[in-house]
Amino acid sequence: MLRDQKRFACSIETQVGCLSGTSEARISDLGTGGCRIDSEARVRTGETVSFYIPLPSGRSISLMGTVAYVREGEGFGVTFGELPMETKMQILNLMKASEG
Repeated sequence: MLRDQKRFACSIETQVGCLSGTSEARISDLGTGGCRIDSEARVRTGETVSFYIPLPSGRSISLMGTVAYVREGEGFGVTFGELPMETKMQILNLMKASEG
């Protein structure tokens, strides 16, 4: 998939909230423009989902995004709208930490 922003591979446990309820999930790649969520949650392209990313400090980032694609039984891709600068910096710091 062609993307404007770089993503990094990760394995971040989370919960995703969508129209069908809340489900356990795993973020398997992440960038400032979006992420891939591995989950069996029933979502549709265009649906808004919410989830969080736990930070090493013990805090977490709450995010919302739009489902860009769905791979039934595997997961789905999410694109973010315009993120606050603080949130972008937190995601970029996670990306840097994963590289080193």
